[in-house]
Amino acid sequence: MTEGLTYEESMKDVVEWARKTVQPDDFWVDVGANFGYITFCLLMRNKVRGSMMIEPFPVGPLANMMLPIAALDETKVVTMYEVKDFPEMNSVIDRRGGTPSQVPATTLDEILKDVEGPIVLKMDCEFIEPLIWKGMQKILPKVRAMCIEYFPDILENDAKLDPRQFMAEIVAAGFKPEGTGYNIFFSR
Repeated sequence: MTEGLTYEESMKDVVEWARKTVQPDDFWVDVGANFGYITFCLLMRNKVRGSMMIEPFPVGPLANMMLPIAALDETKVVTMYEVKDFPEMNSVIDRRGGTPSQVPATTLDEILKDVEGPIVLKMDCEFIEPLIWKGMQKILPKVRAMCIEYFPDILENDAKLDPRQFMAEIVAAGFKPEGTGYNIFFSR
């Protein structure tokens, strides 16, 4: 989330992208759904073939509609840090003094193995997007478009992940990046 903006203001570009990108035959996947705002806004206007929200710490009125698991590069139990008064920052990287919790994690390949394409997904997972990317290689042929939160400095300095390699891998998989903010939109 951008400093000084409400969550809704900071997600306006993502909502607009989802509304113009998602088609009726798409399966929508919201990875790092938080309280489900993007999915709620999308489904108020767009018809989709199906949808899924993935959030290891489900909150809000849509919490019972979320898959309570972390998406990662392998199946395991992982320590995540829950930030009660700032839930947008729950992560496997403790940047805000969160409370550690053990949560189940698996790959998007496993979660979405039975979902037919095309898939459109949003990934806002607090600086572990490159790890999630590694765990979704089998479903890539089914993915038509994606929005990925991208903070290169934090990826490199805090998460110890290479943001340039991450972006190069996405482009090499046939996706064209658009946008210059902290949300990058990809299409084929």
